[in-house]
Amino acid sequence: MIKATKLEKDIALEILHSAFFNILIPNSINFTIKKDHKRHERLMALMDYQFKMSMKYGEVFISDDKNGCVLYIDKIYPSLDKVSWEIKLLFKCIGIENTYKTLKRENL
Repeated sequence: MIKATKLEKDIALEILHSAFFNILIPNSINFTIKKDHKRHERLMALMDYQFKMSMKYGEVFISDDKNGCVLYIDKIYPSLDKVSWEIKLLFKCIGIENTYKTLKRENL
C-alpha cells in the first residue's frame, strides 16, 4: 500500500467511483447524490470532495495493485478550502433541493 499524493488523484477517484457507481441500494452515498441522468458526474464530484478532504485532514492510501483505496480523515478544522469544496459539492452533487435532508442526516 502506498500513501497517495495529489498526483494519484485520478487513480483514487476512478477506484472510488467504480466501487460505488453500480451500487443502488440505500446507503449514505445514494442518499446524498441527486438522482438524475448526471449520476456519473455527481458521484465523481463527491469522490473529488472526499479525496480533497482526506488529503487536507488525513491520508489517502492506494493498494499496490491500484485496485483499492482508503480515505482516512483524522480531525477536521474550519478552513476556506473546506467551505469552497462544500459549496462546489452542493451545486455539483447534492443539489439545492436535497441540502436540508443531507444536513439533517449529517447531524444525526
